[in-house]
Amino acid sequence: MDGRVAGSERFFDQDWGGLIGLRLVANHKHRFDRVVISNTGLPYNPDVPEEVRQIEEFRASAPTPSLIEMQRALGGMADGEHAARKFAYWQKFCWETEDIPIGLMMSMMMENQSRPMQALKLLLHKLGASSPLPRPLSRAYEAPFPNSSYKIGPRAMPCPQAIICGDKPGTRPRHVLATNYSPIRLQVWMGDHVRRRCSNMPSSAQGERS
Repeated sequence: MDGRVAGSERFFDQDWGGLIGLRLVANHKHRFDRVVISNTGLPYNPDVPEEVRQIEEFRASAPTPSLIEMQRALGGMADGEHAARKFAYWQKFCWETEDIPIGLMMSMMMENQSRPMQALKLLLHKLGASSPLPRPLSRAYEAPFPNSSYKIGPRAMPCPQAIICGDKPGTRPRHVLATNYSPIRLQVWMGDHVRRRCSNMPSSAQGERS
């Protein structure tokens, strides 16, 4: 970046990259001319001490959620309960499940499978099968992980993500983005359970939803 002309960059940020990239934009605002935000964002919460207490209590003392409970929580992101608590299901499942079923999880998210087949796979997993009825995609995702000792990366991935106001929310980056870039183009796929609830966008943002 140091070798390029400041103010000439177009910035595109997607998915998990936003948790790093949008802070980069905020800290080097003179470098970028336009910003495109695609299915990503920075955590920002008002002062909600009771919700924070409940989420911290859930993290500390609730039983480890099952794969079914975790998927049900994420699948219900549009319901009335605070999204941070639902996201905490994923964090807690990954933190506390030593041998997370990576192939099964990716297959369930990415492949078009009938509900009876999904239910059968979840039941077989609950009964102890780590990768029930595997398909080529699930085998491919399992291949880098010969055993559970190799899965610390995927288990740790959601852990640093700030989801409550005690988790270093993106207050300053949000202000910089809202006041220094016009327009910001925000693209959101409505099938994303986490990020489709982004109605509170900066006034300078031009939104696209698909």
